[in-house]
Amino acid sequence: MLTLFEYLRRRAFEAVIDGTQDALEFLESQKNFDQSEAAKNALAHRSGNPSLQDSSRQTNEVHSAKGGAAADDQPLPPPRRRGRPRKNETKS
Repeated sequence: MLTLFEYLRRRAFEAVIDGTQDALEFLESQKNFDQSEAAKNALAHRSGNPSLQDSSRQTNEVHSAKGGAAADDQPLPPPRRRGRPRKNETKS
C-alpha cells in the first residue's frame, strides 16, 4: 500500500511527463505550421499568385506585430522598482 506522499509524488511525476509530452507535440505542430507557411510564401513569390501573396502578407504582418521590432520603436523604459523602499533610501 502506498503512503499519501508516495501517491502524490507519483501523480505529480505523471502530470509533469504528460505536460512535457503535450508541450513537445504543440511545439512540433507549430514548427510544421511555420514550415508550411514558409513553403506557401516561397510558392507565392515564384508563381506570382495574388491570393497566396495576400495570405503571406497577412501572415508576415501578424508575425511582425507579435515579435518583430520596427527600426523607429523607442526602447522600453526600465522596469519600476518593486517591494518596499529601503529604510536608508530618501525620496527625491
